[in-house]
Amino acid sequence: DQRERLADVIGRANEPPLLAKIRASLAEYEVPHSEDELGALWRLRKFRNYAQHGKVRKSPDESDLDLAKGLVNRMLCFRAWRGGGSV
Repeated sequence: DQRERLADVIGRANEPPLLAKIRASLAEYEVPHSEDELGALWRLRKFRNYAQHGKVRKSPDESDLDLAKGLVNRMLCFRAWRGGGSV
């Protein structure tokens, strides 16, 4: 399992970071967004990472959940509306 994981990680070493990919998709599909929404999405990702790796488990802030849900919904709608690509 560790060898497979290492091969996967090394294979993706030259890919841009996730946040850069998200920003590129937001620009490509002209999705209106704010830095606050991206910040909320990133804070929620940290919660997910902590839970997955057995670190601190607590509830995220409700306002972060609301901002992130709104952004993700908008991303999906704009992608469907404009068609093609990936979000």
